[in-house]
Amino acid sequence: MSKQPKCDFLNQPMKQVISKLKKDSILPEWKGVTCPYCNVGVLGPLQNFGPKRGGWSYRCGSRGCRRHVLPHSLHPVFRAATGASHTSLPVQASILFCAVSGCTVAAKFRKRDWCPLATKWLKGRSVILHTDGARSYKLKVPGVTHDWVVHMKKRVKINGKFVWIKPLFSKVRKHVGIQKVVGSKILRDKIRSAQWCYWNCGCDLWAATGDVFYHEFERTHLG
Repeated sequence: MSKQPKCDFLNQPMKQVISKLKKDSILPEWKGVTCPYCNVGVLGPLQNFGPKRGGWSYRCGSRGCRRHVLPHSLHPVFRAATGASHTSLPVQASILFCAVSGCTVAAKFRKRDWCPLATKWLKGRSVILHTDGARSYKLKVPGVTHDWVVHMKKRVKINGKFVWIKPLFSKVRKHVGIQKVVGSKILRDKIRSAQWCYWNCGCDLWAATGDVFYHEFERTHLG
């Protein structure tokens, strides 16, 4: 588990919390972005408009809109709201930080980890499982046909001579007797979660989370 930065969001002023989250790419920079509500005006700089208007926010420059966009509006994890019953941004940021800091990272996704998941969610369901080339997924499960991606060259013997075969990234394959192609969403989410932890093993998981949020914001609002 990599070391995480100490972030005491609960005892910091709101502007400082927002600045820290923006610096770590947990929150996006809305200034200069087209308003997500009217798609006409451009959002101004972050300002404190007072508690009646949500406090710190970005205001749309269009006269026909003038809406206030909170720093965590349309966020994939945080919920933006106002009023006495909402959960504040510092509290939500603290929960996220604790969740990320508590991630456990295995050295690899092992067969003993994969076996109970495959048995529970895939066994006997007549599905096609498409994965990377990890050995763990090669476990034979009744009712599962396995496809996998090859990223490396392979040395094979042809006509008595060894040759290197380049990886084939895409190939049309026909499967007979398969009724279902898409597996369980819960299973896919568990696999993606395990893969993300593995890919970021030894990294700053807080920073890695910020990278995910930044690319999502870039894809949805800056593309």
